[in-house]
Amino acid sequence: MTTMYIWGLLQALCLRQKFQPRGNTQYGRSHEVTWETALREDGGIPGVTTGTPRTKPGTGPMSWNHDETETGIADLVGNVWEWGTLMKLVDGKIMMPEDNNIDLAESAWPDTGARYDSTVGTSDGAGVDMSAGDIRDPVISDAITKYAGLPGTDAHYKESSISGEAGFRSMTKKASYNPPLSLIFAGLAPIVHYGGAYEAGNALKGGIWTRNYGTRLPLLGGTWSDGANAGLGALGLYIARSFARGYIGFRPAFLLA
Repeated sequence: MTTMYIWGLLQALCLRQKFQPRGNTQYGRSHEVTWETALREDGGIPGVTTGTPRTKPGTGPMSWNHDETETGIADLVGNVWEWGTLMKLVDGKIMMPEDNNIDLAESAWPDTGARYDSTVGTSDGAGVDMSAGDIRDPVISDAITKYAGLPGTDAHYKESSISGEAGFRSMTKKASYNPPLSLIFAGLAPIVHYGGAYEAGNALKGGIWTRNYGTRLPLLGGTWSDGANAGLGALGLYIARSFARGYIGFRPAFLLA
């Protein structure tokens, strides 16, 4: 599958060329430019909320490709969440190699020392209301002060999230803490954490969702119904690896031997 470092590279390429692709973010069409559509797999009309509005890969306009050309990488935004690899979240700990070492066994992925803390919760998660819902914002840190749920469980209870187009890029970090640069390169932290700035009108779009308990694998880009929550910066670290739905897929990576 696509690794987080490949995804981070695609983010950087798009920002460098001052273009972020749109996609199937509103039931077969773009929520930003609603006349941009693609062929729905169920044959339905773009924008109609019934049916299964996944679109056939590559059938959208060039503005849905990473470089706005016919040969660009299609459908990075919306359509289905895409599983990413070479990174996992274990009770809030970010486990990931320092480079794009696709051959490194998952059991050998090191602890980066970085964490997704939460602004609300408890030190052990035991006192958290275990019903589903947003508990508050995720924060990049070197320690967990508040768990959104009980550590060790892969259940889908409370989450920490920042929704909306500016969600990911507005995520804060612990004061005086500098996260590893690998997090920036892998699209797991915004560049503002190192004093950088996004150009006006060219900041990563999409929300962020985390559960800092249990084991979570990354989802990327958003889905057909996410609207402004979808985008090149959209990051979901809240689903257990066993979770399967029609709005979750993956992008194969071609490796040269």
